Amino acid sequence: MNKHKSSKVIYWLIPVISLHFSSALALPIQGVSVTTFAEYRGVSSGPATQIAGNPGTVNSTSQAGPGGGGIGTIGVSPQTPVDTFDEAIARGRAALPGTLGSYSHAGGFSPGFGAGAGPVSATTSSQSLTHWVATSTDPSVTTVAIDVLAFFDGTMATGDFAGVGPGDLSARVDAQLSAFTDGGSLYDLALHAALDGSTGLTASAGWAGSVTSGINTFGNVRQATIDYTEFFEDAFVVNIGEVFAWDVMLDTSAFATGPFELWAISDFFNTGGFDLSVNTAGITLIQVSGGSPSPVPEPGMLLLLLIGLLALRWVSRRNCLIDGLPLGLAPTTQSRCLSA
Repeated sequence: MNKHKSSKVIYWLIPVISLHFSSALALPIQGVSVTTFAEYRGVSSGPATQIAGNPGTVNSTSQAGPGGGGIGTIGVSPQTPVDTFDEAIARGRAALPGTLGSYSHAGGFSPGFGAGAGPVSATTSSQSLTHWVATSTDPSVTTVAIDVLAFFDGTMATGDFAGVGPGDLSARVDAQLSAFTDGGSLYDLALHAALDGSTGLTASAGWAGSVTSGINTFGNVRQATIDYTEFFEDAFVVNIGEVFAWDVMLDTSAFATGPFELWAISDFFNTGGFDLSVNTAGITLIQVSGGSPSPVPEPGMLLLLLIGLLALRWVSRRNCLIDGLPLGLAPTTQSRCLSA
């Protein structure tokens, strides 16, 4: 009876140990992804998603509509004019190492179809997720504050010759930066800005001071340019030796109630990203390369694992030593018992 109880206890310990290690691997896998979707008067392209690891690079494009040049260009000085294509276009990119880019365009000039023939829209989402860990040369240091540098720049523009109401024509950008462990959230920064062809610009407090806007009365062209760089000192605190995830997302969208002399563009394709750093002597912040990290077991778990393996070996030898060998064992099993 004692023999069987000992075996059950040891075999019960093994899944408990495995569960402990798997919980340390609960962070999402590192990598980059881009998802694009475009719709032109009921005809859609996507959603299309491209995924890669770390390091890795992805690009995705979705297009719907007749294409070709539109009625002209959108652009308020000093911004370079942008072609107003007659279609929905969603384009994104993401790279590790590297930055994110997101672009969405909706609308155009379709006199053959007439006004109000159906909505045109495009959405793009670009994301990168990385793992980091802070190490210290001083064993008495258990936590450290992380600094965050965030930078995004791009342009939103709307143009309308046909006349629109609130919500009929819009461009939007959203950025989110977050840090977390498998135990919960450490940091979350969300920024957004939206340009409505009728009511104008709205932006989150974090971006309000980084937006310049203008309007060109010819074609009722509105434009807002965001040039955002901000340094957050001691943004969040991490435990020394604990791997945490850093997630960055950059999304754009554009919507037009129809393709007839309406355009909405959200162009943040060139630059969007971040930098993490520490400013504490003896502390090093390391980006974990490749896929999910393989954490070193805690000392207490190492001892438990060692005890479990020794006990398992003892149970195996004890089974074999009862009356020389247990009856009915196959020759291969007898060999294992003799060598134990």
